[in-house]
Amino acid sequence: MESIEWLPVTVCGDRESQIKQTVPSAKEICREIVADRERRNRDMKCPYCGNPDTRVIDSRPAEDKSSIRRRRSCDECGKRFTTYEKVETIPLIVIKKDNNREQYERAKIENGVLSACYKRPVPAQEIQKTIDAIELEIFNREEKEIPSSEIGEIVMNKLKDLDPVAYVRFASVYREFKDVNTFMDELKTFLK
Repeated sequence: MESIEWLPVTVCGDRESQIKQTVPSAKEICREIVADRERRNRDMKCPYCGNPDTRVIDSRPAEDKSSIRRRRSCDECGKRFTTYEKVETIPLIVIKKDNNREQYERAKIENGVLSACYKRPVPAQEIQKTIDAIELEIFNREEKEIPSSEIGEIVMNKLKDLDPVAYVRFASVYREFKDVNTFMDELKTFLK
């Protein structure tokens, strides 16, 4: 490891002392970065053939600016795939209606929103942006536990802006309408 020899340092404004500091060179830092990337690449298995040797072709920030999108290629089968790297957060616990608790799962929100938008003229990219916005709002509350009712309200508010039919579809399942009158009441509040 290369180092900077002796550097003068001012202590208490008038005394100089010599402190030996070891600072890695730029070359060593680059070597460490490359080694780190190689370690990460070895850990990522190909989803098609299971081969542990994959390499990163392209790396850039994802559209949401909170994750990194990596295009990878498998050295064995030659197929390409995309991975996303996100900051690991404290697990969020969802409090269900019956007071049971379970870990937050993004897939459940995705399924609900996709079901509500089924056969609607909503681009897939807009659906993903809406799901990202829902998740961002949930995590921005910085709470360890959140009632499922709050998540449902957040989803409904976002769907209201995305597509009115998707909103009504989601509301009908989420609010568990018992009859046509309660359904009509929800529609009236939406139309106001």
